[in-house]
Amino acid sequence: MKELLQQRFDIRKLIGEGIYSKVYEVLDLVNGNPCALKIFLDNTALLQNEECALRFLREIEVMKGVSNSYTVGIVDDGLNDGTSLWYTMELMEGSIRDLLLADKLDTDILRYAVSVQCLLCVESVHMEGIIHRDIKPENFLFKYAPGHELPYICVSDFGHCRPASARSTLTRTGIGSELYASPESMYLARNVTVRSDVYSLGKVIYEIFTGVPLGALYDGGFDKKSPNWLFPLCSEAANNNPALRHESVFDFALDFLFYLFGDIRNQRDIQKIIDIALRVTGEMCLADILASNRDNPLNILDILATCAFPFIKDDGLLKIYSGHISKIFLKIDETTMKGFLKIYAQSIVNGNFRYVEIDRDSFIEKSRRLKSFAFYALEKFLFPQGVSDPHAIK
Repeated sequence: MKELLQQRFDIRKLIGEGIYSKVYEVLDLVNGNPCALKIFLDNTALLQNEECALRFLREIEVMKGVSNSYTVGIVDDGLNDGTSLWYTMELMEGSIRDLLLADKLDTDILRYAVSVQCLLCVESVHMEGIIHRDIKPENFLFKYAPGHELPYICVSDFGHCRPASARSTLTRTGIGSELYASPESMYLARNVTVRSDVYSLGKVIYEIFTGVPLGALYDGGFDKKSPNWLFPLCSEAANNNPALRHESVFDFALDFLFYLFGDIRNQRDIQKIIDIALRVTGEMCLADILASNRDNPLNILDILATCAFPFIKDDGLLKIYSGHISKIFLKIDETTMKGFLKIYAQSIVNGNFRYVEIDRDSFIEKSRRLKSFAFYALEKFLFPQGVSDPHAIK
């Protein structure tokens, strides 16, 4: 395999390594493009270890299946030439670990933008029915795009992942990195759920703000430079008891983003975070991205748009957001109602609900079904004429 790879790639430098593999920066001599090449350290050891072989082949399969703007894209692999022990992927500029070590996450907008993207990255994997099981700063990679001062974040390294609907077939007891892995990942790897990734995310996001993984060096409290809500929020996400954690990345994000936009109220900074998080480009404008998400199940993109909505001052932007808010309203249910109502209330106070058009019959039907007096209050604002108490009708 070594000779074949030397004919195919110009190997520039080592950029990462694990127990079984190394990652190199290379130039693909076939197409002339730079990329990252991941290969196994010892072919013989790999072939003799069925678990390692299955893990690597599964990683290739998963990376192809979950390819999107929040995952590191796979370019090519050795499955077709009889050397299945390598694959190439998009070349990134480094990891969140590199940003932390270089003290590059030194402003609020950077920390918020990176954290929001971490949430979106993991949710995008979960939406494909995959549990990552190795969430840590080293596995969030970044690059800078032309015209953006904030880094794009993508999740990588799917060697430990498994389908959320299946029990693990691998025999290893501990899965993931000890500092970030949930207790059930380390001691009962077959029983991990999406809440295991939520646990790891809580630790990673806490470290993005403080430089220290939650619980790593001390027993509590929060860094003076970080928001006072950070420690309790991340502690809930990283609770040792899975039942006491946020149920999903979406639930974690709903709390996190509500606090975020409470801290950053400047429309320019908010839009920077929105643009980088939603991958707004010259080819894909904000209106197109919001429109493409309207028929999807409620997700973090919807939370982002809703949380930003109260603080938008530009009239043109406000109209774009308002159209999407009308669609999001129809998606919310009993489990998400409370969080969204707080944001709607803030939007009304700030005068930003003036372009929102919600069908009255649909609103009343949802209000009656959810049995919320908060919805009744919102109905009085939206439909001041002919309001009826939805709780008076059984």
